[in-house]
Amino acid sequence: KEWMTTGRRPDGVQPQCFTPVTRVERPCDPDEVGVDRIYVTWTAFNNPTGAPNAIVSSTIELSYSDDRGHSWSPRRTINGSAPFCVFAFAGANNCDDNQFSVPTVNPTNGHLWVAFENFNTSDENQILVVRSRDGGVTFEGPFFVTPVFDVNLRLTADCVARGASRVHLTNSCFRVPTTLGVVADKRGGDFADDVYIAMWDNRNGTRENTNGDVFFFKSIDGGSSWIGPT
Repeated sequence: KEWMTTGRRPDGVQPQCFTPVTRVERPCDPDEVGVDRIYVTWTAFNNPTGAPNAIVSSTIELSYSDDRGHSWSPRRTINGSAPFCVFAFAGANNCDDNQFSVPTVNPTNGHLWVAFENFNTSDENQILVVRSRDGGVTFEGPFFVTPVFDVNLRLTADCVARGASRVHLTNSCFRVPTTLGVVADKRGGDFADDVYIAMWDNRNGTRENTNGDVFFFKSIDGGSSWIGPT
């Protein structure tokens, strides 16, 4: 479930280049360095050696490239911890059960956001966002956006018999995961970033009669708090 975005490096952030495989930092080739930093995020289903089905965490990872994809930074885990994350694999308030990460960059100041779905809850899942102002070197958050009402979807014996072992919509056996889109606008400023998220869920439906709708959320303080749903 990897996703990619690109945008300008924040002011003061210097290009970095790395050796293949070992990811040791090396001098950059000036002919390869681009004006933007490319970001890739993905889900890592982490499991012990020799136990491929024994997942011990599901983390959001990030890597970036300043030389137009020729080399990539070492991967790093960015999902963080927060009081609204419970039942973590690692205990405490680690937000370590996640999927569906989507990054976006403000084209004016280069600030980066990554939104993702988190499952460290006692009931419905949740959308969280982390923020970086230094090109993905350090992150703030996660910040809570909204519950995700997809636990109340259906799982019927008829669909299970036909091979659909995941929750689905009324009158079908299609699995429908809750994915999202996130984007930042150009207003800029250290604390003036506007960020927008669109997603869908079944909050207006029931298990017997699903009703998937698309919802819009916005933040006017750089992702720290959110207004919605609309």
